[in-house]
Amino acid sequence: MALKKVDTIIWDGDNTLWDWMRYAVPSYEAMCQVIAVYSGKSIDETAAAMKVFYSSKGTIEDEGLIQGLGGMGFFRAVGHFNEEELIDEVKTKFGQVRRENLHLYPEIEETIAKIREMGLIQILLTDAPLNQAKARLEYFNLDPAFSSINAMPIADVPRLRARQRSDLPGNTIQEFEKPHTNLEELLGMTREEIKDRVMMIGDNDPKDMGTVRRNGCRGIHAAYGAASRDFQERIKIFAPERVAARSMQLGSGAPLKAEAESRIIRVEHPREILELVRRAA
Repeated sequence: MALKKVDTIIWDGDNTLWDWMRYAVPSYEAMCQVIAVYSGKSIDETAAAMKVFYSSKGTIEDEGLIQGLGGMGFFRAVGHFNEEELIDEVKTKFGQVRRENLHLYPEIEETIAKIREMGLIQILLTDAPLNQAKARLEYFNLDPAFSSINAMPIADVPRLRARQRSDLPGNTIQEFEKPHTNLEELLGMTREEIKDRVMMIGDNDPKDMGTVRRNGCRGIHAAYGAASRDFQERIKIFAPERVAARSMQLGSGAPLKAEAESRIIRVEHPREILELVRRAA
């Protein structure tokens, strides 16, 4: 029996829409240098402390780093330590390097615009914190094309809690990371409707395509998002082992059944996505 037409596209964000590794790695390295100079400690000591903090949070995108390092006693030897001053300095440097290195993949903006013109629903499903995912969409002016952002909780830092809520309807905080996302609950569809109507696009085979396999929808594996070995090694200096080993893992995942694998198409360039969506819709 022929599949029905797809009307809902689920996009991953990092390393699918934009090259997260290309901006994140130099940004974290620059932030580490600022903290090292301020604290009077070496780059290696500072990087190790950052990894301990991020490992305790389970994500490298927790915005409470300076407060966390302070709680760990990292700045104990700094006379007249000014937390807010250091936070501002770190944010400024991180933002500067991020702006220099954060880019959409070629033809992604045009692809999203054309899918929107087709009348399809587009949503973002990411394991990044909601505030980070929302900020990235807004940075590229992509937010009008997305009906919702579905992401992980924001860091538990008092000054950030107000940013937990979003002004876009339908945004949700996910309880579980991919591939454990329940698309039936997220989309308000039955299993059969998901199989017929939903296509998911993502770079990470175990997580994004794992979500495809678990939920029975169609998938596009954005193989162009694979990070270089150099970036993968450099991010390990800061990232929790769980993130470095799994979230950044871009190899093939173990297929559950042949039927699921037949519904996944691998692409080597973003330009291939639009044609696949057009065929499915």
